[in-house]
Amino acid sequence: SSGINAEYGHNQLRKNSRSGGLCIAVHSSIAGHVKRLKTKTDDIMAVKISRSLLGSESDMTLINIYDSPSGSSFKKSKVGTPEEQDTLEDLSTLLLELSNTEVL
Repeated sequence: SSGINAEYGHNQLRKNSRSGGLCIAVHSSIAGHVKRLKTKTDDIMAVKISRSLLGSESDMTLINIYDSPSGSSFKKSKVGTPEEQDTLEDLSTLLLELSNTEVL
């Protein structure tokens, strides 16, 4: 046994891809203090961890990101389509949005 008791989690598979995705595992004992945040891309996942759990003045945001290599078949398949994206630009936009809502 690994000793990990992650009975709760957030899983986000990529659309139109044979593989890949993101996951954030959350221990069941703190699941009520963790809320998934909406993101605009499949390559970024974010959760907010409640300040009450942390014993701090503000919530914490945990961001999981995967930026596919530029030469990957996944990135190449998106070139010239409405789904073409710059993952790091999307991350920058998310960070700006979070800082404006005081979640960060």
